[in-house]
Amino acid sequence: MKLLERISQAQLQRDELDTELALLIDHAVNLGIGWPDIARRLGVSRQAARQHYQRRHCDGASHQDRVA
Repeated sequence: MKLLERISQAQLQRDELDTELALLIDHAVNLGIGWPDIARRLGVSRQAARQHYQRRHCDGASHQDRVA
């Protein structure tokens, strides 16, 4: 059972890090940092970075608008 608990804990940590990374990328985009620079740091293509994070960025912005 300890192994299954560790799997659950690792998944939770991964989810938390994914959330933190998305927030950092949102902040970078808001500061005007370009997708090529962000992608280079992620080790992926610009297109891959935009496809994965831009939707989250747009969803986050619309969510903020609803909250405000």
